[in-house]
Formats: sequence, C-alpha cells, structure tokens
Amino acid sequence: MPMRHLRRAVLALLAATALAAAAPAADFTPVLHSVSYAGVWRGQARLEVDEPNVRAAFDAWSPALGGMNGEELAAAARKLAPYMVYTTVADYVKHPRLRYDATVTNYVRGDDLVRAVPFGKGFIDYRAFFRGLREGGYKGYVAYEMCEVLEGGGSIENLDRAARQFLETFREMTK
Repeated sequence: MPMRHLRRAVLALLAATALAAAAPAADFTPVLHSVSYAGVWRGQARLEVDEPNVRAAFDAWSPALGGMNGEELAAAARKLAPYMVYTTVADYVKHPRLRYDATVTNYVRGDDLVRAVPFGKGFIDYRAFFRGLREGGYKGYVAYEMCEVLEGGGSIENLDRAARQFLETFREMTK
C-alpha cells in the first residue's frame, strides 16, 4: 500500500476512534503516540485528526535519535505542546561502530551503537525540549522510561539511583 494511502487510513481510523471515545459511555481519550510524522517534527505539518478528544504524546528521544536536537527540537515541542497530554523521557549515548573495509584499507563508520544512560547524561537536549514545551503551554504528564538496558545494569539499586537522579535533574531543568 502506498504511504499516502496508509497515512489516510491511519488518520481515518484515529478519527473514528475519537468519535467512538466521545460517546457518553466512553472513558478514554485516544493518544497519537510519538507523533511519528517527520513533517510534524520538522514543523511542516499540523495535527490532522481534527477531533477535540484526540491528543498527542511526543517524546524527545525519538526525533533526537533521528538527528533532531537543540532549537529544532524546542520548536517541534513548542508547536505540538497545545495538542499533547503526555511525554516520555529517556536518555542515550552513542558509541561509534567501525568496521574494516579492505577495499580502502581502512575502517569505515557504521551505525552508532545506542545505549540508555541515566537522565541528563546523554546527548538529548532536554533543556531545549522542556523549554519548548513550557513556551507552548504544555500541561501534561512526564514519564521517565528505563526499559532499555540501562548503564549500570538492572539491579534495584541502580534503577532506584537512576530514578532519583531523574527527579533531581528534571526539577533543575524545569525551574
């Protein structure tokens, strides 16, 4: 199926879900998670499901892994903030991967290896992201995600330490 047809089908399904959720017996609001349209990230599109009870969840880590950071990330957060109800934060570092290429008698760069690290220790510009959310009027929830293999391992002590560090760093970044 061509991408434009798939996009229309997804938008139609979201609109139908929103109508069903708006029924008197419904008790949920559909959330368009991660707003995975590159056009929205780049500020070239708008939220196209025109239903009052459809809201977005926009996570900084997804576009940052794709190369967006700094002011561009802040602008995307600012643009989407009025439509958002939720964001998840997770931080990462990139480790370069090299492989030997005998045709050039040298190493060539491959895709980076990405590893989860405690919040604030990675490359994602969360100061810019939270500034954009604040400037856009965001009033939703923020969740900290530790579902990847976190630096330091999966012990309760390490996870608790990372959670405490998140709270401290988040408070400092959002003053």
